[in-house]
Amino acid sequence: MNPTVDADNIPSNFRAGTVPLAGLTNVGKSTLVNKLIGQKVSIASPKPQTTRHRIRAILNRPASQIVLLDTPGLHGPKTQLSKWMVRSALKSLDGADAILLLIEPRPWNEQPGLERIIRNLTEVNCAARSSAPTPVLLAINKMDNIPKQAVLPVIRESAAKYPFHEIIPVSAHTGINLDVLVEAIENVMPVSPPLFPQDMSSDRSERFLIGELIRETILYRSHQEVPHCVAVVIEAMAVDDAKHRMDINAAIIVERPGQKKILIGKQGSLIKDIGMRARQEIERIFPYHVRLELWVRVAAKWRDRHELLTQFGIEDH
Repeated sequence: MNPTVDADNIPSNFRAGTVPLAGLTNVGKSTLVNKLIGQKVSIASPKPQTTRHRIRAILNRPASQIVLLDTPGLHGPKTQLSKWMVRSALKSLDGADAILLLIEPRPWNEQPGLERIIRNLTEVNCAARSSAPTPVLLAINKMDNIPKQAVLPVIRESAAKYPFHEIIPVSAHTGINLDVLVEAIENVMPVSPPLFPQDMSSDRSERFLIGELIRETILYRSHQEVPHCVAVVIEAMAVDDAKHRMDINAAIIVERPGQKKILIGKQGSLIKDIGMRARQEIERIFPYHVRLELWVRVAAKWRDRHELLTQFGIEDH
């Protein structure tokens, strides 16, 4: 759970700050955020580039409030969407109170792009040379997949790459060492009152999360180029608390008619399956009986069209 502190009795040594998560795609940033918060605030899937938005996840503790920024993975951008994702991830590093870099427990030469991230971190701290450098903590994730002794060479190599404040092997999946990681982050947070109301777990709306839950289902149920070409727009949403009912109409946007045909499936079989699974996931999180209607529409090359990125609520947030 995410405990709160009496707003009228905040300790004088209370700490609060913002910590963006940096890392390559599919390293487990969203899984880690959800595990720390204790509920789903960011979708996760085995597909790279699942996270498209910066999402503030708010970890409330008795003596601190840690605002975790789940950001898109840093990668080589090809479309306007992916260029915006990389800019968004890099921008989140500016003005942070600490930075958490996630890597996998493998040699650095097997993780192309890590050296570029280190250059980004160095540039951030060079730009802030008039003040104290931003502490950078390194979490070596997915420790549940390897023997403990196998991480020692990765720790030594990482320490030689950058002066990390701390290096902590963790598993976002099983929870290994997450208490150690949170304590290390808390210790570098500045003394400050809470930055957000302490009953908040995310700065994103229910509408946003529902759209992401639908997109997450599509990521799991589709393959090849389709997942990367999908956007989800919630066109209508109504809640009836008296009847414990939520009605949702959502449009699934793809780039080509062939992708629309794939998502609909033979005699509508795939879109029906996506709707059923997405509805179950929404009902797991929200206390309502959900009626979900999905429509698939084509918007040619939407990932390269600024007006559509804005219309779909991506570039303007």
